Amino acid sequence: MGRRSPLNVVLGEPVHAGDTVSALVEPRFENASLFDRTYDHIPAMVITEGARQLAHLVGAATGAAVTRCAAEFTRFAELDSS
Repeated sequence: MGRRSPLNVVLGEPVHAGDTVSALVEPRFENASLFDRTYDHIPAMVITEGARQLAHLVGAATGAAVTRCAAEFTRFAELDSS
């Protein structure tokens, strides 16, 4: 997923279904660079990193630079929801 340290991987086990791949966002909360304080939700930065890692799972080169990202976050991803 383009990360050397497993602490920086934010996705759970990928699920392959036909032409699609999905994975739950399951970050390591002890990673202080992603969780610099106690949150009751998953920060947008972590969700964005999950999207980048998912792109690598479907074939984007891990050395490819992300040059832009357009996203709209309309709801919180609560930590206690499933």
